[in-house]
Amino acid sequence: MIGEELGLLGTLGLVVLWCALYLTGLRLLSELENRSFEFLAGFTLLTALTAQALLNVAVVTALVPPKGISHPLISVGGSNLVVSLLLLGILLSLTRPAEGQVEIAAAVPAA
Repeated sequence: MIGEELGLLGTLGLVVLWCALYLTGLRLLSELENRSFEFLAGFTLLTALTAQALLNVAVVTALVPPKGISHPLISVGGSNLVVSLLLLGILLSLTRPAEGQVEIAAAVPAA
């Protein structure tokens, strides 16, 4: 639908937005330890959400046979939107520091 209404620039813009979301998520996750639960769970959720969008784009462009997977955050339907937003919320909560944990930059007094 976006390709019909906005053409090539709209479609490429959507792909750029998904790449930006993935890279932003990776940047948030890069602050965590690689073997921690938070990193592994966050990376899995981020990759699953982005892979769903990539698979939908592949189906629309006829690169793979139709699978019935909707485009996250865009397709019409309440349950898809709720699950996609839930994944993003969990990802953000995994990258936040713990409540009792103080960040090093905040703990060092200014000179």
